[in-house]
Amino acid sequence: AVQKETPGTWAKGLSIVAEDLRSIGILPNTYSMKNGSGLGRSNRFSPKQITAVLLQQLQDLDRWAEYFVAQPIAARDGTLRMRMKKTPAEGRLRAKTGTIDGVSSLSGYVFTQDRRLWIVSILMNGKVKHNKLFRKAQDKICALLAQFQG
Repeated sequence: AVQKETPGTWAKGLSIVAEDLRSIGILPNTYSMKNGSGLGRSNRFSPKQITAVLLQQLQDLDRWAEYFVAQPIAARDGTLRMRMKKTPAEGRLRAKTGTIDGVSSLSGYVFTQDRRLWIVSILMNGKVKHNKLFRKAQDKICALLAQFQG
């Protein structure tokens, strides 16, 4: 990993992230990242860009295991503890969620019925009152993916 001199700052951190993103083909003028918390409205990425990051993580064998086990499991723990219970995605989806007023996202990895590993990234926005509907749609999509058999 690239390191900058101390002390750490937002600017230095963002420049390291920009270098990593560039290395996987995500150019600076194609996204907006103002902070690393994921909670800011000024951060803007496409599902395709998030998928590229998740694929890169999957291919980084030195960090993959630690990264993968840090993802919440559907119907088991973290932000997915209460989601997708008694669906094909239960225990087979590992993903991070993101929610702010009128925005809901779910991105991670799902194991299909035939043991394939797929990457999923669903970003939805609209009105604040739609967040619950967004989560239901995400859960249905992930359940469908998890039951896939080729």
